[in-house]
Amino acid sequence: LVYLYHNGFIGNENQEEIEVDLSEDKLEQYNFTNKDFDIEDSLITSFSILDLADIKITIPLLATTYLAPLTAIFQEEDINVDYILWLEGKTGTRKSSVTAMILSHFGRFSRNNFPCSFRDTFILKDNINVIDDYNPEVLGSRKLDIAEKLFGMYGDRAGRDRMSQDGKTLKKPYIARGLCIVTGESFPNVAQSRLARAIIVDIKKDSINLNKLKEKQENKEKLNYCMKKYIEWVIENEKDIKEYAKNKMK
Repeated sequence: LVYLYHNGFIGNENQEEIEVDLSEDKLEQYNFTNKDFDIEDSLITSFSILDLADIKITIPLLATTYLAPLTAIFQEEDINVDYILWLEGKTGTRKSSVTAMILSHFGRFSRNNFPCSFRDTFILKDNINVIDDYNPEVLGSRKLDIAEKLFGMYGDRAGRDRMSQDGKTLKKPYIARGLCIVTGESFPNVAQSRLARAIIVDIKKDSINLNKLKEKQENKEKLNYCMKKYIEWVIENEKDIKEYAKNKMK
């Protein structure tokens, strides 16, 4: 296994030269630090996210973070990570700031620089895609269409067949290969079957401990280092992880 990110990679026992450039897709923020930190201290920094708010908020956030790099190897065992984490809250609840801090495990992010779009759904693998600020009033008539596409891509792990340029053959559909966090002021009015594909986290104005959030924001590089070491561990223990998952989830 080799995990690719902008300007680098994790793994690759043969030490072959690999060049990774995500700038064309404007995803260069997805990268890992070259600095070294104390791993125990970094783990404590990451796991203390659980104390940022009630565990009904923080467990889904942290679990999704560490589940993301396992998406593909789980799919190889027919175990689909088929849900969307939907953070619902009014403006000012810090839901985007919290999401940016979580995403900092995978790169350099702030609440104002989420780079992703629907197209990136198919590029990002074993990672987290963030759709920030799902606002029905702004989206208008497109709101349900966008929600349906999201649940289809991440909830059903299904893609639409596309016609090739010759108009005669169908191209293989793209399937989402990572996880997705959506932030929004409300949850769309979708079918019951779609609700089953969502973990809805309700964030109130006073839900987030702002002092602890600031502390995590000031130590985002430690979060990034922690994820880098975790991915190294996943690569080294792939077979054992698959066996454990099969015993627990099948």
